[in-house]
Amino acid sequence: MLEFSMINGSSSATQVVLWFGPMGTAALCYSSYSAQRLGVQQIWTIGSLVVTPPVFVHGLNTTPQPKPESVAKEEARYGLA
Repeated sequence: MLEFSMINGSSSATQVVLWFGPMGTAALCYSSYSAQRLGVQQIWTIGSLVVTPPVFVHGLNTTPQPKPESVAKEEARYGLA
């Protein structure tokens, strides 16, 4: 199974969930469990190949959005910008 240890006060489990999301994390956990239980490492490879590419494609397709003008004005007003 996946090893979740503490790194710099933040668990690697939290980092995995934040990176892959709940469904991707569940898919990786089930793939790991199935590979371990059945002894077929190809399950882990296939599961990883199904989950990982969409994460990267999504990351490439998203662009940072500028803040609305009203938010920028409020931040400047209170010295938060």
